[in-house]
Amino acid sequence: MPLHKILNKISINLSIKFFGARLPLSYVFFNTIFKWFIINKNINNEFIKKYYEDGFVKLDLNLADELDHIKEKMTPQGKNEKKQNLRLDEITQNHLKKILIKKFDKTFKDLEKYFNSNIVIANVNLFRNHHASNIVEGESEQVYSNYYHNDGYVLTYFKIFINLMDVGEKDGPLHIVYKKKTKVFFNESKYKDRYNYIPVENDKLIYKNTGKYGECFLFSTPECIHKAGIPDNFRDILQLTLIASPDSKIKNENLNIFRDNSNLIFTTKPYTVMKVFNLLIKHFDFRKKSLLRSQN
Repeated sequence: MPLHKILNKISINLSIKFFGARLPLSYVFFNTIFKWFIINKNINNEFIKKYYEDGFVKLDLNLADELDHIKEKMTPQGKNEKKQNLRLDEITQNHLKKILIKKFDKTFKDLEKYFNSNIVIANVNLFRNHHASNIVEGESEQVYSNYYHNDGYVLTYFKIFINLMDVGEKDGPLHIVYKKKTKVFFNESKYKDRYNYIPVENDKLIYKNTGKYGECFLFSTPECIHKAGIPDNFRDILQLTLIASPDSKIKNENLNIFRDNSNLIFTTKPYTVMKVFNLLIKHFDFRKKSLLRSQN
């Protein structure tokens, strides 16, 4: 194993043991400083406050009426796959983009105040998870992120999940560990990594994202340990990958949000300690300029 991977593994193991986070120590440092000095914890919004405390929140927003036309245009790609992308033609993509920008306008403005940053939709993905049989956590190969893990980014990377169908217990909902209970989960599951832990079923530690068609769920995937549930049949989801960016020139209206936009997304995945510091400095500069603008 290359030296940098060994060091990264050691760093993550130390974070799990001492900080209750499955992230490199440099990301733990970034997240801590960001929470102390950049995040606006006093924002007068109950949904954002709950997001800060738990790492996720179901938004007071339902897009069912707007999505009816979109669903008619969805075409599953591939055959008999455990996970299928749901394709949209270009006209429908543009229509969906306008819907998302309009419907989430207030949410994004609240998130901009919370993060003291510019909020950008970096990517939109529609997909279907099918039933997978004979899956034993820790013993079988995962089929679609169905073992407990977190996304390896700093906290300025997060997501909104929108149900494209009613999702109940048997439809494979997301299983999410409450952020403030991560250490307890690690202890109970004897968590080492996504392939080495004891399965835990504890409603006091784990939230299952069941809900109605069109419901929207804001979720910090780097901060919360989570996994995809396995549906009895299938589960359809619309996923928005968002970033809080210190670059005010990036506008949702000008982005093709149906591309992967890897260069943009990877700004929230700094690979060196120096890049972690540089990203923090950019966010401090953005916050300073925002404060100056608000005072003028």
